[in-house]
Amino acid sequence: TDLGLSTSGAVAAFNGDGKHVALLQDRGIIVVDVETGRTLSSATLPKVNVAEVFDNGSGPKVYHDLETPSRRMSQIAWNKSRNIILTVTELWPYELDLGDDQIQIWDGSMLKILRTLHASPLFAMMAPNGKWILIIPDNEKGKPEIWSVDTGEQIQEFDLKGYMTAAISPDSETIAFGKINIDGTAETSLWRAGDAKRGGK
Repeated sequence: TDLGLSTSGAVAAFNGDGKHVALLQDRGIIVVDVETGRTLSSATLPKVNVAEVFDNGSGPKVYHDLETPSRRMSQIAWNKSRNIILTVTELWPYELDLGDDQIQIWDGSMLKILRTLHASPLFAMMAPNGKWILIIPDNEKGKPEIWSVDTGEQIQEFDLKGYMTAAISPDSETIAFGKINIDGTAETSLWRAGDAKRGGK
């Protein structure tokens, strides 16, 4: 049944009781009441510090015929247990290829950024308990990582390469990694989230 709600925002995530939905809007988030369609809150990402972004250690670069860089959101998830929101942002335009993607952790009630992680994920997902984030790297040579939600630090790295999909168990204890090989065969590797011990294959 069509609820009659129509608003901008291509990617969405519901809160714990399903009454509110968070929508990505290019450089920001809005939270909408599902029943009424009313916007309850909104937030916008800070502007990019152009000089900081362009400086790769050997001095600022000059990019011709490119628009001023900005951050654009590509992923969102709303953790039910702690009422926090995870977003992944990319620098735009892509031609810059500066490798400065970020993950933001937001307070779900106030839409305030609590912490920013500097990582370049293909995708990121939060554990159901809301305590850590699994990051799948955006290249086949990178290794999956776990980052703490509370400290913003990397706390674990898995000795895996080429695994581009993952699922976290409901108790946040086990992670299943998957990949498709060149010959078309598939592989799954199970790991314990806390101690990096392989559970099986």
